Amino acid sequence: MSDAVSADTFRRLVTEAPAPVLLCFAGPVETHAGTLDDVAGHFGARLRIGSIFAGDNPLLCQRHAIFAPPVLVLFRHGEIVARRSGRNVSAQSLIDWLEPLTADACGCDRCA
Repeated sequence: MSDAVSADTFRRLVTEAPAPVLLCFAGPVETHAGTLDDVAGHFGARLRIGSIFAGDNPLLCQRHAIFAPPVLVLFRHGEIVARRSGRNVSAQSLIDWLEPLTADACGCDRCA
């Protein structure tokens, strides 16, 4: 399951997360809920997943150079690790992209 992220919750959910965080910056018509739920089920505690409605969060989009949603951004300790277009993505293509980027993540506070 993915968390809804806003400018108010970004720091807590992204910067302070012990595990890597995948954020989907989406526009008004994009929905990736099913795909993101499948990815979340695969990774479990190794990866947190959130979504941001770009129209409601222009400062976050500007800060992270999101100009044409949907964009998927992987953060680790609040820093961008990787990014890719969120158009026409399948759960399996996201899993294949994320596996090498999260291979050493366990998601516990001790390993953060």
